[in-house]
Amino acid sequence: KESSAASDVYKRQQSSATTTTKKYRVIGGNVGSLEDHKDIIYKWHADLLLLQEIRLDAALMAVHRWTAKEQGWTLCPGPPILRTPGKPLPPGGVAIVAKQPHVPEAVWQCSPDEQLLKNSGRYVATAIPIRDGKHHMYYHNLYAKSGHSVAATAERDRLLWSLARTVTGFGKRVPQFIGMDANTDPK
Repeated sequence: KESSAASDVYKRQQSSATTTTKKYRVIGGNVGSLEDHKDIIYKWHADLLLLQEIRLDAALMAVHRWTAKEQGWTLCPGPPILRTPGKPLPPGGVAIVAKQPHVPEAVWQCSPDEQLLKNSGRYVATAIPIRDGKHHMYYHNLYAKSGHSVAATAERDRLLWSLARTVTGFGKRVPQFIGMDANTDPK
């Protein structure tokens, strides 16, 4: 059964949720669970997927690296979700998934802000070779903390500001694309 999150993104593929250039289509979205909706997600008509709330632990990540490859994709996930025995996986997790032959390469600039983002478990960044292969397009993907508590708001703001500083740290002439579920819904 499709979740409303995955099917909503699927239905909006040709609308504003899809960014189309002459040669490269990017879709971003909160999918609720990559495992539960892989049959839909891996059929999306795109070159790159920026996915939030993928809900994969280490074991499922290994499975999805293979599943993605079988479907013609390359999976570059953020850190795995920690599983509590006897409980379902909690919300969380991010991934950048590229349609083959594109291969996302993990990016690491070593800034304190990027370290904070990576340690949050809610961020992943990749580079994909473009043109002659000597240049890259950089993609950032963030799943910010949800909720209206003081702690959730502070954490969300901290992640969003760290993302802004990380992106600007790449320089003005570096092509970048940001995908995220900012979770900044009004109260």
